[in-house]
Amino acid sequence: MVRRIHITGGPGAGKSRLAQRLSVRLGLPYHDLDGIALELQKDLPKPLDFDELMARRLPLSQRLAAEEAWISDGSNLEACRPFHDRAEVIVYLTCPWRVAAYRIPVRHAKRSLAGNNRFPGLMRLYRFWRWSRRYYANRNPYGVDVFGTPMTIGFHEETLQAYSHKLIVCRTTGEIEALEARLTGVLAK
Repeated sequence: MVRRIHITGGPGAGKSRLAQRLSVRLGLPYHDLDGIALELQKDLPKPLDFDELMARRLPLSQRLAAEEAWISDGSNLEACRPFHDRAEVIVYLTCPWRVAAYRIPVRHAKRSLAGNNRFPGLMRLYRFWRWSRRYYANRNPYGVDVFGTPMTIGFHEETLQAYSHKLIVCRTTGEIEALEARLTGVLAK
């Protein structure tokens, strides 16, 4: 029975939404790895020292990934490595840029109206939207950014090939729904 699922993918692909839904339906603990990183950053001096952040983040990731059962989501390659290694299934969500281009500002607006936007402000939204457009078009520099996040969809997919034996790729809403039905059917037994 599958008890450890990691969900990764590009911006606006639906990682957190799927992880939260599966967590509720399956009764498994949910680890929002991006949220954890943001909480850890609060105590660090500015400008942010990535090495210091990782010195705090990696042991926590290793401890959480060692748990018996969980659902996690995130794209930071270094912090997610313990989850990639321990996951029984890695779900990679990807979507066309036109879908992400719509989802990113809609999500931003909904969170702003709800008062829980971790990245408030239109300028931050614009910068993230522009960066995301380059991610999907493979026009950012090849590799990872200062936070360890893949800069391009091509690099992200290339790094996941090491886990091809347990990787499930979902490109459409239908594929995500079918996967969710399959996982909840398998885990509900």
